[in-house]
Amino acid sequence: QRNLDWFPRMRTSSLDIQEDKNKEDLDNRILKYQMEDANKAIKSLTMELSELQKM
Repeated sequence: QRNLDWFPRMRTSSLDIQEDKNKEDLDNRILKYQMEDANKAIKSLTMELSELQKM
């Protein structure tokens, strides 16, 4: 008879890894949206500065 005591622990470990991956994916999406917002703000400010320099 085989000893399968390790199996539940391995499964739990696998779930922990999956949770970490999901959290990392979420963090990456949040960072991506923040960077997109920052990029839009930079473009807007660049246009405003360009307009002010024309005056």
